Amino acid sequence: MSALSFKVLDLDFPAGSKNKTATLVTGESEALLVDAAFTRAD
Repeated sequence: MSALSFKVLDLDFPAGSKNKTATLVTGESEALLVDAAFTRAD
């Protein structure tokens, strides 16, 4: 079983949308970018 790595990206993602976060999940041979599609609470 391979380990998964999680990285939270606090970026202008997608372009033009301020204060958004996304999570990058990477494994041994694949990656998945998860965008919750809403702005984060300040």
